[in-house]
Amino acid sequence: EIKTPFNSNNIISKIILKNKDLDLNENQLQNISIINKCGKDLQNLINDILDLSKLDMKKIEINKQLLDLKEFS
Repeated sequence: EIKTPFNSNNIISKIILKNKDLDLNENQLQNISIINKCGKDLQNLINDILDLSKLDMKKIEINKQLLDLKEFS
């Protein structure tokens, strides 16, 4: 599965960001934060592409209905 390496990257970078041993400096933490954010963004993009391919193959359907946005405010 294509998502597995990204899951691992996101989990490991999240653990490193906790910096439990306090051995990372601010620049290193910022770089790990960028890696974590980019990994999440890429994983979301892959999920969107997989959803679109499922729509294309008619494995999922879109439920069309009117929605009153005032209910959410």
